[in-house]
Amino acid sequence: MEHRDAHPMARDRGGDCTRARRGASRGHLPGMAHGAHAAGGGTEGGIAVSRKRALTSQNPPPVPLCERGSQGDVEIRAHRRNHRWSFGTAIRSALAFLTLLLFIGCGQAAEKQTREPAMDITSLLGDGDTQGYARAESIRQFIFPQDHGPHPEFRTEWWYYTGNLTDDSGERYGFQLTFFRIALSPPQATERESAWTTNQVYMAHFAITDTRGKTFQGFERFSRAALGLAGAEADPFRVWLEGWEAAAINGLSYPPSLAQTQTPSISTQGEFRGEPPLTGASGASPEFSSPSPMERGPGGEDIENADTSPWRLEASENDSALSLVVKPLKGIVLQGDRGLSQKGSEKGNASYYHSITRLEASGILTINGAERAVAGTAWFDHEWGTSALGEDQAGWDWFALQFDDGSDLMYYRLRQKDGGTDPHSEGTIVDPAGNTLRLAPDDVSLDVLDSWRSPSGTSYPIKWRARVEPLGTSFIIRAVIEAQEQNLSVRYWEGAVDILNESETEPLGRGYMELTGYAGR
Repeated sequence: MEHRDAHPMARDRGGDCTRARRGASRGHLPGMAHGAHAAGGGTEGGIAVSRKRALTSQNPPPVPLCERGSQGDVEIRAHRRNHRWSFGTAIRSALAFLTLLLFIGCGQAAEKQTREPAMDITSLLGDGDTQGYARAESIRQFIFPQDHGPHPEFRTEWWYYTGNLTDDSGERYGFQLTFFRIALSPPQATERESAWTTNQVYMAHFAITDTRGKTFQGFERFSRAALGLAGAEADPFRVWLEGWEAAAINGLSYPPSLAQTQTPSISTQGEFRGEPPLTGASGASPEFSSPSPMERGPGGEDIENADTSPWRLEASENDSALSLVVKPLKGIVLQGDRGLSQKGSEKGNASYYHSITRLEASGILTINGAERAVAGTAWFDHEWGTSALGEDQAGWDWFALQFDDGSDLMYYRLRQKDGGTDPHSEGTIVDPAGNTLRLAPDDVSLDVLDSWRSPSGTSYPIKWRARVEPLGTSFIIRAVIEAQEQNLSVRYWEGAVDILNESETEPLGRGYMELTGYAGR
């Protein structure tokens, strides 16, 4: 792929002014995560709040949260008066989470002169009241581009982009851009129409990993979906939070879909180095489901024949920024049972989940004010539902792996509190041609080889040996740098990884890993 010194897309490098207005809505802020959804409740609130926080892997000294800088910035404007507010303490209740955002003053934060600890992301997942929300209870038909857009009748939803990039000199970078939508209250039969009123909150995370500099920068924005501060649209696809955005280019966003209906034998395409990573390993030849279109597209056309348009990713904070075009190289994969991803034994404790496991990525990455042209591959996940972690579930380990032979693997391990693997763990292999193989919990074994303790005191497993039984192959998953912990409003580890053969002498691919539920361990 040819690198360019300049990129044609316009980029918003300016600082976004956070805004707030008074309105009327009712609800509270549930949590979000990759493998499960959050609990709900209710409270009064009517301020469209936008807040920002940032971190680096060096963990700077604590400062008052209301000060500008890498520790965070929240600015509320109402009736021509400016106020600064701190984002509150680590709490289990999402109700208190939102209340503290709105009502704890800067004076208290300045007096304390310490940064309050972040919540582990799983602390927002509990036994909330799901009444009034839609739930993922049965297999559904997916229609695109509509299903790229929001599903506000469900409590939680996210759009997730990660990738591995290189610049002209061969230096390696990782990126994450994730948008979370959280319903404050169930949708009402009749709602007052107003630009000031909303029952939706959006949170976004943006991160850059620099492998040469061994640095990790993480940023956060948070806003009510009022006055155009944040939101999501289906056609053309767009999700945004102020200046951060993922959007379809040319107004089209739906690539081909995969329906798991046929079972041809896997065929290897492309080349790989070293030991066979996935396809054809050890003579294994499992049956894969082949890609085929969903029944009809929104205009009656076959989705398989629809235009495969690129998307634009934009995010900037301080002197770091991301400006990429990502174009699908494979079709949509419906995770789980035809898109229904069960997370627990209770009916409805599930999500609707689809992915594009390989996208071509190119554009401009800015780190500490220095721009560089980059190119590589990206991964896209979209998931929505109304559910929670089960009583025996502690967290999850999620892997999005892209092998050099063109194969991709997604696997999430739901961890039980006793250290075991929950029976609802699962994954998918996507071969170079787009054929898919669903993985059950017993199909994948994971052994921790090394861990890292973060400045927050949390120990994360950052090196694994994985074995994929249906293919008879094993490989190593290793973090490119240890310090890739997102320690913002919620705490979890999310970062770039390398895939190597068991002797760690040959690279087999690259990917991303998410680790949750490790706080306090």
